[in-house]
Amino acid sequence: MLSPKTISLVAVLGVVIGLLIVLRPDRPILQALTPTPEPFTELYFEDHLQLPRNIVAGSVTQIAFTVNNLEYKPVEYPIVVVAEDATDSAEPKELYQTTIHLQHNQSKTIPLDLVVPAFLSNRTKVTIRLVTIDQSIHFWTTLSPAPATKSAKITRSN
Repeated sequence: MLSPKTISLVAVLGVVIGLLIVLRPDRPILQALTPTPEPFTELYFEDHLQLPRNIVAGSVTQIAFTVNNLEYKPVEYPIVVVAEDATDSAEPKELYQTTIHLQHNQSKTIPLDLVVPAFLSNRTKVTIRLVTIDQSIHFWTTLSPAPATKSAKITRSN
């Protein structure tokens, strides 16, 4: 007759061997129990506190944004920057377009010199969009008309 200690040892050994068989790395049970990281992309303004609150139409305004690839694979990001007015009275105006390629865990900061056209209304939304993954960020600004240019007066000196 087997001692209780031997029976317990055989039972524990049987459970361990059973778990090793069931939880082999190629088994779906183990894959389901193993946490996998969630792939995502970060898109953000470099300094959101310094985004322009007022823009003079037709003048150059500088902003910068960053794209960070955490998708666990190389990704091609088509990027579009558009401006649209608050009244939706005009079609959004494309201000910039590019495509960047990033490896996993790679980021790129894109500095932009934007020129917002005068046809938009006073309140204008500027949107940066990652086209293929439908992710975007935006900021609102007040658009001022460009100052009128004064014609120079030519005087003749005698």
